Amino acid sequence: MLADLSKFLIRPLYAEVYKHPVDPKYYVVLAYTSDSNLCTYFKTIRKKYEYKIVGITCENSCDASYFVALKSKCEFFELLEKYGVVVLMPYTFRRGKRIFNALIDEKMLKGFIRELHDRYGKRNVFLEKTKTIDVTRKLYSNVSLMENCLKKLTANEIRVLKLALRKGYFSIPRRSTLEHLGMELNLSKVTVEVHLRKALRKIIETIEESNML
Repeated sequence: MLADLSKFLIRPLYAEVYKHPVDPKYYVVLAYTSDSNLCTYFKTIRKKYEYKIVGITCENSCDASYFVALKSKCEFFELLEKYGVVVLMPYTFRRGKRIFNALIDEKMLKGFIRELHDRYGKRNVFLEKTKTIDVTRKLYSNVSLMENCLKKLTANEIRVLKLALRKGYFSIPRRSTLEHLGMELNLSKVTVEVHLRKALRKIIETIEESNML
């Protein structure tokens, strides 16, 4: 379902799947993306998957989309459970491809790969063996990116950014202006604009340094 949905999206779709805490025959799916068209596109594929969807909520907020579903069946996770595979959350869907890091007993690896090939086609499965420490380093790099951003921002830049986001300055159409933000912060329009520009430049530079752009 999410793989099909990601084919429509410009931005990556991140997903987390868990067994229902009360009734383990159900799966809880949490998905989120910075592509605001998620809910619109889901309507085009929903009918195909209605046989296993028990409940669903999809919302757009601040140029992002959030998706929560309760499923009676999840073939991918049933396969993971069969071979005792642990997938590190969240994993990613990009243009129909499922990208994930997993921990598995080496004795179970051949059987797991064989079933992946049988289910999804051999040419559609790419495997890269990685040391656990390298996976840990990769996971930390995602966290450290946010830490680096926050360390570079001043208290005033963070304050202006948070208010601008809350008041809809970044919304389309824009729901606030630099003058309105300045009035709330007791700052001039020019000062607010300077804080915003500096903050955004620092964030973009940090992302660019991480080779994500």
